[in-house]
Amino acid sequence: MESQKKNLRAAVRLMFCACLFSVLASADVYAQNPFTGTFIAESKPSGAMYLALIQTQNSLSGSLTVIEPDLKDGSRSQTFSMKGSADGDVISLTSNNLSLHGRKEDTHILLMFPNASGQIATVTFRPGSEAEFNYLVGLARKSNSETLQKTQETNQLKEAETVKLNGLADALRQDVESIKNTRIQSDLDDIAIAIKDQEAAVRTLETQLTEVKHDATVQPMTCDQAYRKIGWDVNNKLGYEYAQTLGYAHKQYKGAVDQLEKRLERAVSVVEKIKNESRQLDQAMKTHQFPLPKLAISPGSENAEVERYQALMNTARQELPKFKTKTEAAVARAKEIIAEAKAIGKKTQSMVTCR
Repeated sequence: MESQKKNLRAAVRLMFCACLFSVLASADVYAQNPFTGTFIAESKPSGAMYLALIQTQNSLSGSLTVIEPDLKDGSRSQTFSMKGSADGDVISLTSNNLSLHGRKEDTHILLMFPNASGQIATVTFRPGSEAEFNYLVGLARKSNSETLQKTQETNQLKEAETVKLNGLADALRQDVESIKNTRIQSDLDDIAIAIKDQEAAVRTLETQLTEVKHDATVQPMTCDQAYRKIGWDVNNKLGYEYAQTLGYAHKQYKGAVDQLEKRLERAVSVVEKIKNESRQLDQAMKTHQFPLPKLAISPGSENAEVERYQALMNTARQELPKFKTKTEAAVARAKEIIAEAKAIGKKTQSMVTCR
């Protein structure tokens, strides 16, 4: 029994020595290869890096896995095969398109990374396992997915706001363009031309009436003079001028007046519509959530055009009664001339007896 106890004590001492030797050996290896291990760095927002290194004397090999946010897919990962060297606590790592330098501080590795602007940022890697990194990756992907969803929702709201603002601005611009290009002035010009044509026709009728009066004084009055000359002039020359020249000018006058009156009927509602569109656009711009897009027109810039349009409307309304008076006078005078010419023709024809 005593012999068995001695053997057991000896075995325990042997196992203790072996464990102690293993620990010391591991510590010695760690002391000789301080960069061997796996390390984790967390980056904001929602990113992480996993660095796995094996150091053999002064040589290093391993990999660097980077998880970054991605606005399209939520997140993306890249893995770089790394090689490098260590000199005490100083480390240098390279891959095909990446070069890193850093140092060891206690259990952490500090690496210098170039950022997007070309500046250098120091990233701290702490000891961490692959399982811990995978857990962080899961959290990052979830966060990135939520961020992506929020970004998409924000972009949809921004697009809807932009569409609304552009729609209001385009509607206002189109209506302002419509009053800017109004044909009210063109209608006024057409009416004025038609009245001039009517008055010119009346002057021609007066000239023709003078000729008829002169022909009626011829003595002795003959059938040829009374019927072929005076009768022809009254029924054809004066008749044509009255029915065709004056008639066409009067038709043009009425057409232009009808167009103008229709425009003036719509004018008040058009102005009110423009003012309402301007108010709606102004309110939408005041309550916008996102940066304003470049708009086709801004509220208030329509005022000068509206004032010009209203002034033109007032002018047209004032001119219409004057135009009506002029055309009525021209038509009345033309009728008088035709009546007088026919009376002269009838009188001269009554003075002769023709077979």
